[in-house]
Amino acid sequence: MVHDEYKLFTSPDTYYILALGTKEVLLIDRISQDLRIEQDLNIIPSGLDSMTLYGLWGVVRLLSGYYLLVITGREKVGDIFGHIIWKITRSSMLPYVKSDITLSDIQTQDERAYCQMLTNVLETEGFYYSTSFDITHTQQRLSDTPPEFRNKSLFERCDPRFTWNRFLLTTWADQLASAASRLCGEGVLRMATWDRFAYCVPVIQGFVGIIHNPQGDSGSDKRGAVYAIISRRSVQRVGTRFNSRGLDQSGHASNTIETEQLFEMDGNRFSFVQIRGSVPLFWSQKPNLRYKPAVLLGGSQLTSFSVTAPVESGQKVDEASLQVAQSAIARHHFNQLIYTYGYGRQVIINLLNQTGMERPLGRAFAEATMDLDENEVKYESFDFHRECGSTRWDRLSILLDRLIPDLLASGQFHLDLNHSKVVSRQTGVFRSNCIDCLDRTNVVQSMLAWCALERALITIGQLSPQSASTSASASTNSALAQMWSGFGFRFRSIWADNADYCSLQYTGTRALKTDFTRTGKRTLRGMLMDGYHSLLRYYMNNFTDGFRQDAMHLFLGQYLVHDADGTPKPLTGPGGRGRRGSGRADTEWRTQFLPLVFTFALAMSVLCVAVPTAHWTEQVTYVLFWGTASVLSAFAIFAYGEEFVDRPRFCPD
Repeated sequence: MVHDEYKLFTSPDTYYILALGTKEVLLIDRISQDLRIEQDLNIIPSGLDSMTLYGLWGVVRLLSGYYLLVITGREKVGDIFGHIIWKITRSSMLPYVKSDITLSDIQTQDERAYCQMLTNVLETEGFYYSTSFDITHTQQRLSDTPPEFRNKSLFERCDPRFTWNRFLLTTWADQLASAASRLCGEGVLRMATWDRFAYCVPVIQGFVGIIHNPQGDSGSDKRGAVYAIISRRSVQRVGTRFNSRGLDQSGHASNTIETEQLFEMDGNRFSFVQIRGSVPLFWSQKPNLRYKPAVLLGGSQLTSFSVTAPVESGQKVDEASLQVAQSAIARHHFNQLIYTYGYGRQVIINLLNQTGMERPLGRAFAEATMDLDENEVKYESFDFHRECGSTRWDRLSILLDRLIPDLLASGQFHLDLNHSKVVSRQTGVFRSNCIDCLDRTNVVQSMLAWCALERALITIGQLSPQSASTSASASTNSALAQMWSGFGFRFRSIWADNADYCSLQYTGTRALKTDFTRTGKRTLRGMLMDGYHSLLRYYMNNFTDGFRQDAMHLFLGQYLVHDADGTPKPLTGPGGRGRRGSGRADTEWRTQFLPLVFTFALAMSVLCVAVPTAHWTEQVTYVLFWGTASVLSAFAIFAYGEEFVDRPRFCPD
């Protein structure tokens, strides 16, 4: 059990952290940066400023020393099986040291940049935790573990793939252990009676949504049923939209999210798991000011991964060798999923366009899966945009008809709570993807989730088999929607919220096509909002995502500000201390000069149009000259687009 609430008292030299309901006080000496434990409340001086903390993220070491990251705001999402789930709404960073006067001017700038990065991550929507419920594991995974595992602390048993503060907590737990061991040696504290992991709460990023009593007041179960979804974003290949695509050398996919649908009613608990992840190949789509950058198969990943011999950086790879490498890494990826989930068969739902820019990627994906065992991996391709267009979303029933047999075969986890017995297990999992694994993927996943919920209700006799959905608009007009008045709307809303959060974390904007998820049909307002969010995505993906990518790597400990010997690293990267260009003189003049030329030429064009001259031919000449200068400078900027975008400094892909 993790402490639920703390009081922080601050003096000029010491932080005092009191876990409410206990007599334990943690003291952080802001001069020596040492941590101490006291079991005497009188050690806290009177008259100190205090604030309430709702959890501790952990600690991170920057140039000036350690920072304690704390949760200062939260809101209750709801209860799952009697356990409260909290959403983090506000966090703060507390420096151990009182000042950074020991740093040089450059180091002070770097320290400020690091703090901005960490703050950027802390302010991202979609962090959740529970002090008594393990939200990092699925119900089926937990059922496979022995009792001694389930009796461990939340930190000791959390799934490292989905615990976003594991790096922070590891350092924090080590500091707590060192402080406790010193007191044990002095005979002040008995280690057996003190639990350091009570100060360690695992946090996930993704989405948690809960619907209590979905069948309404007329439901037969007066205690009320519970419907929930938990989306867990993986930490294994994090990044932003255009800076993180495909697989890494270990077979981890970008934008991997595990979504678990939970449903409990009449003593029966169901769990249905789906996953999404970037197209499992080596590919990239680097931002370059174009709305849709070109998809490049292969890329820098091949320098570290090869089936036979290593590929040197810059070496051209022939098509046959590339296909062999793609097939090998795809096989490795799916073998990992089969081993990790233990669900047996993977059903791959590829929603890429079969024309245009996405066609080569989809074709390479299909070729990479041809040699896979069909008993382990089934490949389904569905050109979402060609089949459905902008209005014919009822045609998703074509895909649903193909997936229903696999849904029935894979089943879902079913626990009989009255007899503490596992009735059935999920033996297959759906893995969906479009190019971003967001908008199209959200629609299909919500459709499958609705069908799985109907199957659960059929299993416990709440719904007849003849009432099962056969169309993509099931949440609007199915028997379940009629039986539980209002639930269809709440179901669509919770899945649309899930889509928005997953999109915000990856692209920086809310999801597209959520009007269909919310209402079951496309609307004019929804299409207008899609246009707005598309423009916002363009700006963020080109001009802010490099910073966000670095922030994630720093937060997760995938980039450290010190070398192994403790030497501070300079905050440098492809663009030196800047974020654009390659750091070379032949590119810096373009990134500085061309925007000035374009801005000046455009302003002069407008001025020439607005201010008349004595002769119209003279005015036309000026307009043509400055207009041509504007167009040519704009073409030059787009020609060297990669030099103008915000590029990551750490861990370049």
